[in-house]
Amino acid sequence: MGCGASTSAGQNLGRTAKIYSHGDEVIIQRFESHDLAGSKLKIRQDNYGSPKKQYDVERAIFCAELCNHVYLGDSIWASARSQRLKTIRDSKNFSFPCRVNLGYYASEGNNLKGLLGVELLGPEFDSGDVTDDWQATVCHGYLTHDGVSMQAFLLHDPVEKVLYVVFRGTEVDANFQDVYTDLAGYTVAYEKVPGARCHAGFSKCWAALKSVCVESVTKAIDLLDIKRVTVTGHSLGGSIATMCALSLAHRVPKLQDQGPNGLSASGVFMSVFTFGQCVVGNSEYQKAYNKAVPVHWLHQNDKDLIPRLLVMTGLSGYKHVGTRIFLDEDSVIIGATPKGLKSEKGDGEGGDMEFITDHSMNNYTCLLHHALAVLAIPPETVELLRAAWTQAVEGQGPEVKARNRPLCYVRKLMKQPGVELELPVEGQDAHMRGETPNWKALHQGLEAAGIPEPVIRMWPTDWMLVAKMRGRNLNFGEFLSALFRLHFDPETARRDAHFAIAHLYSWFLQADANLDGLLSLAECEAALSASLSAASNDANKGTITAAQIEEEFHKYDVNADLGLSFQELLLWVKEQPAFGALLRSTSIYGKSSIPPPNNMTASCKDRPKFNCYIGPWISKSGAVLAKEGIYSSRATFTPEAVEAKVWFGVGEESFVYPEMREDEDGLASLKTKPDLAVCFSGGGFRACTNALGWARALHEMGIMPKARYLCSNSGGSWFNTAFSYQDCVSNSTFLGPAIPPEQLTLARCKNLAPGSFGKVIANAPFKKLLFLKALQDLVKVDIFGKEDPHEIRAWSKSVGDCFFEAYGLNDHDATYALAGAAAAKVSKMLGAKVKVHTACGSPVMPFPVIVGSIAAPNDPKCFYTCEFTPQYFGVPTADIADSPAMAHIGGVLVEPVGANSVPKGPPPADTVAGGAPVTVELESKGIVPLVQAAGISSGYIAQMMADPSKKRMWEALGCEELHYWAGKDFVSKGRPFADGGSLDNLAIFPALRRGTRLLLVCQSASSPIQDDAASWAAWAYDVAGYFGAIPEGKGPKMGQGEMAAGLVNKICQVFEPARHTELHAALLAKQKAGDPVAARLKGLKVLANPTQGIVGGYEVEVLFVVTCKPMAFVNALPKETKEWLDDEKRSEKCPFVSTMKLDYDEELVAVLSQMATHVMKALEPEVKALLAS
Repeated sequence: MGCGASTSAGQNLGRTAKIYSHGDEVIIQRFESHDLAGSKLKIRQDNYGSPKKQYDVERAIFCAELCNHVYLGDSIWASARSQRLKTIRDSKNFSFPCRVNLGYYASEGNNLKGLLGVELLGPEFDSGDVTDDWQATVCHGYLTHDGVSMQAFLLHDPVEKVLYVVFRGTEVDANFQDVYTDLAGYTVAYEKVPGARCHAGFSKCWAALKSVCVESVTKAIDLLDIKRVTVTGHSLGGSIATMCALSLAHRVPKLQDQGPNGLSASGVFMSVFTFGQCVVGNSEYQKAYNKAVPVHWLHQNDKDLIPRLLVMTGLSGYKHVGTRIFLDEDSVIIGATPKGLKSEKGDGEGGDMEFITDHSMNNYTCLLHHALAVLAIPPETVELLRAAWTQAVEGQGPEVKARNRPLCYVRKLMKQPGVELELPVEGQDAHMRGETPNWKALHQGLEAAGIPEPVIRMWPTDWMLVAKMRGRNLNFGEFLSALFRLHFDPETARRDAHFAIAHLYSWFLQADANLDGLLSLAECEAALSASLSAASNDANKGTITAAQIEEEFHKYDVNADLGLSFQELLLWVKEQPAFGALLRSTSIYGKSSIPPPNNMTASCKDRPKFNCYIGPWISKSGAVLAKEGIYSSRATFTPEAVEAKVWFGVGEESFVYPEMREDEDGLASLKTKPDLAVCFSGGGFRACTNALGWARALHEMGIMPKARYLCSNSGGSWFNTAFSYQDCVSNSTFLGPAIPPEQLTLARCKNLAPGSFGKVIANAPFKKLLFLKALQDLVKVDIFGKEDPHEIRAWSKSVGDCFFEAYGLNDHDATYALAGAAAAKVSKMLGAKVKVHTACGSPVMPFPVIVGSIAAPNDPKCFYTCEFTPQYFGVPTADIADSPAMAHIGGVLVEPVGANSVPKGPPPADTVAGGAPVTVELESKGIVPLVQAAGISSGYIAQMMADPSKKRMWEALGCEELHYWAGKDFVSKGRPFADGGSLDNLAIFPALRRGTRLLLVCQSASSPIQDDAASWAAWAYDVAGYFGAIPEGKGPKMGQGEMAAGLVNKICQVFEPARHTELHAALLAKQKAGDPVAARLKGLKVLANPTQGIVGGYEVEVLFVVTCKPMAFVNALPKETKEWLDDEKRSEKCPFVSTMKLDYDEELVAVLSQMATHVMKALEPEVKALLAS
């Protein structure tokens, strides 16, 4: 805790408390008696002559309240969000929604005008093009940029001459842009500070806002005579606030050269208050920041995961800036010992969801209010109150049964997830008597501490109004804060305002109103009339009708017929003349207007719940989420033991893949087909949708039934898995009809056929599922260390729920196999309860190969290829001996049922490379379902963002792990698996390993072909790598770092480099002509590539088909559809949709897939010529 008096709530503090935090001495000054005697606490009055920085609790609370209100989603104006945004943009005077902390700041007289004493900057401080939503603008103090989905308020306090810059934190909106920003955790160089690197997502976001923000702040300082600039934000907003503060300190002349107390050379103070922010940069960034911005208070609430996540993983050398202020419910405000942090892992109390709920901005605000109460209430009174609380609530009486425990016993909801949240009071039901805390003793203790009777009767109501609305449980801190608001607060106006609102709330409680949901107009009429009549002591003067309420709310474009939240009602009530009477009647604790508190636990009626906002990460209790199934998942299945065939010698010249053998493993239907492989590339939703369109055309052309192999990666594998293993609908129904472009109206686009995969894609809520299931991963694996190599992670779960659920392929306790004898054997071994999904049950179906990779920690090659097929799984290369991390994996293939296992003995002594398979007994670590195979193949995060050597980060990002064993020595270990696109995005290698001579390769490109071959090779490195043509210095950037171009060329090259130039020229010519972009390369020599298990030494013919926008298709579209396509914002630049774009609508699915169908059908002569050759 450092030196000086402790700041624990239960100890006598004395007048000054000192805290050490990372070598910084922080002084917290208690309020003196003369401070409390005046009309206002003095701590917010700046002492411009002080040479030392002092932690300002009231300013921290003020910033916390601002951070609460800057969120736009799930606000108290949820039923009138568009009107609220309009008001923010068009009005200079900013009226904050007064949800809970009513009357807290700068109240005028006996009403609540000027509630927070700040206003948005006027139009004279606007900057940027306010007519363009796709660039940063400041309009009436509202800073926004739709492209990076970030908002902030620029607020002016004209009394104290303070400018507040308040950044919004993460909101999970429709496009998930904030989540993408948060997840971009790799670092990029920071401006001109040598060696400084910062979070790439935050850097990109701030870069988009920087110029207009700096311009407006500079102008405001000059024109408004600003004496202090305070930058604040929560979560993502705190991180952006940090980057903003450094830019202001460097770029705004009057904020440069700040001293230790934040006073610049020009006489303007700057301070930063952030809450639950993620770390921003490395140690060099930290040093530069702390020098330029000496006053930064970085608040962390107990177990809050966000401030700890990147620091905890050690990723990229992240270091926090500023001075850390730690909060928790017991210690109020804590810092760190001189030797280090109090605890970087939290206090160990609470349940599974504490790491999330501690991130709530409302929890930060409540703890700071608790701190203010402790610092303002005389120490001896705090001790009396704590003694009364302890004796009555925590130390006396019989043991309380868990199901009936009051809130004070349920400190963390997840610890007792079934407990009903209610406050016991005198006169409660008989079954509760004798089992509850001694409330009478608490009443007596409050009297002994000098608390007036009206406050004793009203504090439970105030707690229900404030803490419960914030999603808080009752504990000593909330109890003390309620007493401060109603009694100890020296500011008369705001104390009386709190008391008046608590009084009003009590009347709604008396009316048994639905305060946890939406209030009906009848309830509002009854409660308001009773309350205002009592306040005026005249039953006639206080009457207000439902019709009046409805009429008033129509002025705000709020449909009151749908119900009102209590907070929305207060926004209106506080402006009414009758409210002044209510304030006057309660300003001296008017007893006559307080109803008897004999039913403080109003029952909730069965109405729509109004979601009181408790922060950007979670707005429901963990218990509710578990009940709704968000925190539950299908169980995986782990048999005691399995027996599986193992084929030895894969990767060697003599090896013949099982499906093409002449023995019982061979598939006769494949051997009679043309030697053709269809290859679908990766590319997320874009690739999946294009694959649907290409396959639809190939099916209608009669080509798909003739193909021997269907190879795929990533998004292509989502299609391949569903297409190859589903048996619910016919192929024609699954693929849907080809629609001529002239018939492709928007109305028809919105009417995708039931049962079709297009309908499935359009209905896939991938972003929402991924976010929620990532939380599940954090709870189960990452926070509590419940390591399970077979735990199906968030990405795979989301893939399954989105693309396989409709066809019954999403069960986690199922496996897959070849149709026929192989599937029957597996079913018999595992039992009838385990479903076995099958492929190749019809001779018209190709043999599916799904490409993935194993990530190699601390290995320059980074990834080693693997394959999932219905007959076998494994690394299809010879024994890998040159990588310590991979330890001889390769050389064997195993049946899918043995994919995640540990051999029970050493390798058999009589194995022959390329010979008959050997049955091996294995200890299963959990069977691998289809959802996991497809999830691995598309694991973009595991490929591009995660480093497998940093295990905690790998798990936190939801990346997959399986047990895999070496063919040479049968040594098994848990290994990280990733997207196959790191090596084989076009899924060409499986065909070449099998000696296939004809390839139809379909690339779902994210941009048109560049004019210059070298530029195209650098951009489309996944294509160039096959030719060894990636330019030097243009190697791909993976989660483990940038791979050298020469190394990628070496491990991926299978064709001669000169043919890449030929391919580029042919594709570019087609693109410029507006034709389908395709090129047929004949006589393409296949080079040996042992790393990929390719023997080589033969020639292939390849037809490359690349995403394009053919003019014949575009020109034939109906006018409205063409206008939709031309509008790049609506159409997402179709067909070159970003890989990061998830959750397609029906129009995008229909147009993109039909465009792919049109291209493939236009190429029918080329495709049939390829097949004929």
